[in-house]
Amino acid sequence: MILATSLFSRVSIFVRSGASGVQHEQAVAIAEAGVEKAVYDINNGGTGAIGETQLGTSGKFKTSVALVGSDKKITSTGCIPDCTKIKRTVKVTVTEEPITVAFPYTVQADTGGIKFTDSLNTNTIAGKAYSNYNITCAGSTSLCKINGDAHMNAPSPVPIPVTPVNPPSTYQREVGASPQPMPAIIENDWIKAASCNNNPLCIQNCPGTPPTCTFGSTNLKPGTDTSPGNHCCQFNGNLRFIVGGTIKIQGPVYVKSVSGANPAPGSLTLSGTVGITPQTLTSCGAGFLADGPIIIDSGVTVSGSLDNPPGYILFESTYSTNPVITLGLGVPAKNGIYYAKNGSLSIARLTGFATTQGVFVGKTVSLSGPGLALASGPGLENPQFCSVSNKWIIKRGTYKISL
Repeated sequence: MILATSLFSRVSIFVRSGASGVQHEQAVAIAEAGVEKAVYDINNGGTGAIGETQLGTSGKFKTSVALVGSDKKITSTGCIPDCTKIKRTVKVTVTEEPITVAFPYTVQADTGGIKFTDSLNTNTIAGKAYSNYNITCAGSTSLCKINGDAHMNAPSPVPIPVTPVNPPSTYQREVGASPQPMPAIIENDWIKAASCNNNPLCIQNCPGTPPTCTFGSTNLKPGTDTSPGNHCCQFNGNLRFIVGGTIKIQGPVYVKSVSGANPAPGSLTLSGTVGITPQTLTSCGAGFLADGPIIIDSGVTVSGSLDNPPGYILFESTYSTNPVITLGLGVPAKNGIYYAKNGSLSIARLTGFATTQGVFVGKTVSLSGPGLALASGPGLENPQFCSVSNKWIIKRGTYKISL
């Protein structure tokens, strides 16, 4: 009798512990449902913080969200039947999914063509080149070099007037190539991200006549952090960075055209010894979208991040009155991505580094200056940009369960 009672007690404990284990697993499942709901809420413009919510007849969950740098940490607690009894907490970190933009050519021109405009000095494209029109050389063809495949959709079958350094058999030369699309950047998404979905805390109305925001050193950081030293990220007017500044950029910046801006609406100017680099150490790039022209002086330094491959800075203008982007190459490096979508990208080397790593795209792309050379670099064919997609995903390796 004593033995039977003892066995019954042990079986009873086993059954109860088994039931409790099942309930704990159910609590985890409910907490995970809370995580899914929070991610859905964030991706639809909400905060992700959800109050106590009944999930069928099984139990409840509640979530909270904390900012961790540019990421968000979601804490979701699942309870059966309520949070005074069995509960489990799931924690994950979500990050904004980067976008990838294809830049298959070191130099790509649309209907204006690629123009070697220097008749006295050697200019080189050390990479692949494509023109939706033609490729022209102002001087002797010995001065115009493309050390990579060259394709042009010329109006009539004419030779590509370039001389490769290596034997011609090394590189492909194609006349009458198929038309190629320009790189696809969704400007509306960029603007939406820069303005934090049109949040006034992310929009600066530039003062003065013409309206101009002028900075020395500053951080351009996505989000609504307006603490000293931080600015973001839509500027209504002209935007200028002046001599001696150090600019750290972490996300998308939009320079918007407004009435009264001069010399052109929504212009971006970097002058003197300005240094600009991504604020992050990852492979994610950042950059500027301007309604007006972009002018980058020869003394400006443009750098990628320290990761491998680096994150690069994009300079894009949708302006259509030439010159749209003027890029002066001097002693400092200009390793970045330059995109004059509706007009000309004019590149001139004065002194300093002969070779600049980057991507150079425009309706027309023109090159000039002694020894100018444009080359590709690691990660430039498919660079990534963060804080643009407005789509949040769970970071791998951040899932944790606690009591």
